[in-house]
Amino acid sequence: MAPPLSAAADNPWALRSRQLSAISRMINLDREEADASGVGWHDPWKVLVYDSFCRDVISPLLKVGDLRKRGVTLHLLLDAEREQIAD
Repeated sequence: MAPPLSAAADNPWALRSRQLSAISRMINLDREEADASGVGWHDPWKVLVYDSFCRDVISPLLKVGDLRKRGVTLHLLLDAEREQIAD
């Protein structure tokens, strides 16, 4: 369970930790991290398309290598010109 918001004011790293946890859950398709590497369906690759607001949240928390470790093969800004990805 997440600590109360008053605890976050006492610990400046609490907000960062909660943001990182939320982003990791999103990238892992809301599965527990232990489940993501376990038996069953496996994500061969993930494409992360995000807007500038999300970029401002994600970029201080995760570098490109961190995204790759979480299975993100391609990350693109929503407003950027990009080619269609074949099925």
